[in-house]
Amino acid sequence: MGDGYGRKEEQYRTAYETGARVSTDLERIYDVSWGNATGMMHKISPVLSYRHRELVENWNPKEKKPWFEPIEFEGDISQINFSIENFFNGRHEDNKGRKTYQQWATFDVTQGYDLLEAKKPLKAGQRRKPYTPLSLEMTLTPTSNVNLSANASWDHYDESLNRTYASLDLYLPRAGGLTD
Repeated sequence: MGDGYGRKEEQYRTAYETGARVSTDLERIYDVSWGNATGMMHKISPVLSYRHRELVENWNPKEKKPWFEPIEFEGDISQINFSIENFFNGRHEDNKGRKTYQQWATFDVTQGYDLLEAKKPLKAGQRRKPYTPLSLEMTLTPTSNVNLSANASWDHYDESLNRTYASLDLYLPRAGGLTD
C-alpha cells in the first residue's frame, strides 16, 4: 500500500470547496381563466452567490493521470454569480372546488464573474475575460405529461451563442399507473 488513500497505483484529487447564496422572493398572484386554471403565481428571486474551490495537489504529475477527472477540467474556482430566477405556477380548480397547483414554467438568467481571471497576470497581447457566458434556461410544462426544456449561453467576448440545448419529454400513461 502506498501513502494516502487506496492502493499505490490509484490516483485521486482533493479539493476544498465552499460557497454562499443570498436571495429573496417576490411573489404576486394573478387571477386568470384558462381552462380549469383560476390563478397564476409569479415568483421572482434575485440571487447573489459565490463559489470557491481550491485544488490540493496530492499526486505526482509525472505519473499517469486518471482518464476522466472533472475536477481537473474546472480547476480552481472563485466566482460570483448574479441570477434572476422566475417561477410561474398555475392554480387549477375542479368541478368540486378542489384546488391543485402545477408549475407551468421557469425562466432563469445567470451572469458570472470569475475573480481568478480578473486578477491573473497577462502576457503581451492578452486580454482578461472575467465575465462568464450569460446563461439562459427555460422549462415549460403546459400539462403534466409534457416538458420542454431549453438553455443557451451567450459569450460576451465572441459575441455569439456558444452553447444551446433543447429537449422535449412526453410522458404516456400505461397499465399499472406507470408512464413511458
